[in-house]
Amino acid sequence: MLIQASGLAGMDPQVALESALEQALEAGSISDCAVATSLSDAQKFWRLRECIPELLTELKSTVNFDCGLPWTEMSGFVTEAEAALKQKYPDATHLFLGHLGDNNVHILTGPHDAGEWLGVEELVYSALRGRQGTISAEHGIGFLKKPFLGYTRSDGEIALLKRIKRALDPNNTLNPGRIVD
Repeated sequence: MLIQASGLAGMDPQVALESALEQALEAGSISDCAVATSLSDAQKFWRLRECIPELLTELKSTVNFDCGLPWTEMSGFVTEAEAALKQKYPDATHLFLGHLGDNNVHILTGPHDAGEWLGVEELVYSALRGRQGTISAEHGIGFLKKPFLGYTRSDGEIALLKRIKRALDPNNTLNPGRIVD
């Protein structure tokens, strides 16, 4: 996890961050951490984060996820999804990353043959059920995620989406067939 701390004028966010990390280490919530002590260190950490697209070339072909869920559900979801992925796809690499400040987790898993994609999606989206989450936090539903919308939305919510779509787009000219029919 990469954390960048900032604070109000006159506050030292570094002190608060180091205190929180110390408490997390003592509680066993984390097993290790590294803290940037200079601008150069911070830039190196961010460079690691920005290299993620380069990792994808090694994992081709990947199945990618953009899930959102409450903080209180994040740990359980990640634990469940990771365990299930490792069990069913032990030869693949499974990366969990995102921007937890807005409850968004991305999962990149691969390499997978095209014939495995549906099974991978089923496995990850199943771990979202009952967690007040969403199958798409920022990249939309589209055609590919549409079959899984019911994993995180009730029949009533989907019916409401359809009513709104019909009301705002009676001729079905805006993104036809995406999200709802």
